[in-house]
Amino acid sequence: MHGTGTPALPEIASRVQSWLLDAEWTVDPITLPHLVWGLRATNPKGTMIAVSQRADKNDLIVIEAALVFDGPSQGRFRQLTVQERIALLRDVQLQLLQLGVMFDGIRDPLERVVVLQHIYYDALTKDAFVQRLFQVLRGLFIVDGVIARTFLDPLPVQSLGSSVH
Repeated sequence: MHGTGTPALPEIASRVQSWLLDAEWTVDPITLPHLVWGLRATNPKGTMIAVSQRADKNDLIVIEAALVFDGPSQGRFRQLTVQERIALLRDVQLQLLQLGVMFDGIRDPLERVVVLQHIYYDALTKDAFVQRLFQVLRGLFIVDGVIARTFLDPLPVQSLGSSVH
């Protein structure tokens, strides 16, 4: 522990990694200059998330995931009328707001949607972490479901662990 009572960062990253491994995720480190530490994890279904701590936020962990829309999917989205695109984007935004997650990228053109949650070190328990992780995963499901409902079938999207804000 540091003098402030905050556990050493490698200990926290190790704890998060252990929780993910316990839930059968595969985990790889992320090394980026703006991160103190980062992990990219993939579940058995292929869904990817990122968990990280930025250097400028010494008491905050971010859990995030992204859906990336490929060229043909973007083309189908552009074939909607402007009103239909606006309605689809607003529907996604409202449902994510109701879920209580943060998000980015819900705009025209639809290229990438990022869903994220924050957790502060003083609240970091396995239960709190898993609850926020599941909220992020539900957010991805909502985005995919609204789009599938609009097109009557799912668009091919790639789940990514985001760009790690």
